[in-house]
Amino acid sequence: MTRTKFGVPMLCLAAALAAGEAAWAAGPQPAAGPASSPKTPGAPDPSEALKARDLPEAARQARLQAEQGSAEGQFNLALFFWHGVAVTQNYQEALRWITLSALADFPRAAAARAEMLKATDPALAKTVMDWARARLIKEAEAGDDRALVLLSNSFAPQFGFENPIESYYWALLAVTAGQVDAKRRRDSLVSTLKPADVVKTQDKAAEWYAKYRESAAKNAAAPKG
Repeated sequence: MTRTKFGVPMLCLAAALAAGEAAWAAGPQPAAGPASSPKTPGAPDPSEALKARDLPEAARQARLQAEQGSAEGQFNLALFFWHGVAVTQNYQEALRWITLSALADFPRAAAARAEMLKATDPALAKTVMDWARARLIKEAEAGDDRALVLLSNSFAPQFGFENPIESYYWALLAVTAGQVDAKRRRDSLVSTLKPADVVKTQDKAAEWYAKYRESAAKNAAAPKG
C-alpha cells in the first residue's frame, strides 16, 4: 500500500479527511466563533469523491472549498499538500492553508499547524503568516467581514506573532461590521492598551471603515445612470 509522509497509508488519509480528522493528535483550540458556515446545496464537497476513493477529484473539491473560504476545505487541502496525495507535495502550500484554517478556529487545525511547523524551516512561519494576512486584508477590503475576525486572530499570541494593537484594530473593525464573536477579544484587549494607542487605533479603524464599508454602501445605493 502506498504511504504518505510519516508512513500514513493513502486510504487512511482518505478516511481521515472524510471524517474531518487530522493525522495528528488534537490539541486545545481557541474558541472565537464558528469555523465555517454550514454547507449549502451545490457547494463543493469532497466527501463523495473520498468515499469513491477518487483522490484527485477530492483534492479538486477541497481546493474549491478552500478558495471559497471554507475552514474545513482549507484544512483538507492542507493535508493533501502535506502528504502529497493527488497533488504535488508542497509544505509551504500546506502551511498556508492550515494557517488559514487555524485562524478560523477549525477543530484540530491549530494542532496540525504546530506539528507542520516543527517539521519545516522556522522561517516559513512568518512567510506564511504574511501571506495569510495579505490574503485576508484583500478579502476584508472586498467586503468579507469574517476576514476581519481572522485578521484579529492572526495577531493573537498562540500564532507566534503577537501584536495587541493590531489585534484590537481588526477586532474593533470586526465588531463594527457586525461580527459579534469578536467583541470579547476587543474588550479584553482595550484594557491592556495605553489610552493614546486606543484613540489612535480607533481613529485608524474609523478611516478604514469609512473607506471600505460606508463608501462601498453609498456606491451600491447610488442610482445607475
